[in-house]
Amino acid sequence: LRSIAAMALSTARGMQMPAATGIKSRVFCYGDSLTAGTAVPEDGLFPYSPHLERVLTSRGIPVLVRHRGLPGWSAAAMLDNRDDESAGLRASLRKITDPSPALAVILAGTNDLGYEPRMQDLLQSLTGLHETAHHEGVPTLAIAIPPSYWQGESKGAAALA
Repeated sequence: LRSIAAMALSTARGMQMPAATGIKSRVFCYGDSLTAGTAVPEDGLFPYSPHLERVLTSRGIPVLVRHRGLPGWSAAAMLDNRDDESAGLRASLRKITDPSPALAVILAGTNDLGYEPRMQDLLQSLTGLHETAHHEGVPTLAIAIPPSYWQGESKGAAALA
């Protein structure tokens, strides 16, 4: 979280508060179960977006951070469904107004790794997600898959890391 906050903080320094509305700048986090906050074997969701909001706000960046996490989705599925009204990146970005998102944080590709994809295909899907946000006028921050407890427990997971 510290590294995400540091990168977002550096990007967010250029965010402007809307003068008249008083509404905070907005950051939208989009991705798979890591963004949703799935924490097996725990019940419930523990997304990183509230923590990111708290860290940025504590550092003088008044920001509202929201997320859309899609457990089990591959980056390719996210890209193919970018216009889906309930799950798509483009559709989600278009719904956020007053003000529009100042930044999209994208963390995807985790589920793809289990299928041992061609890295070129995975990179193309990830790039497509970022391009989708850029076409909507929203800059992006790419987040890599963080280390996990499971990597210490599974040699297969560690080999993929």
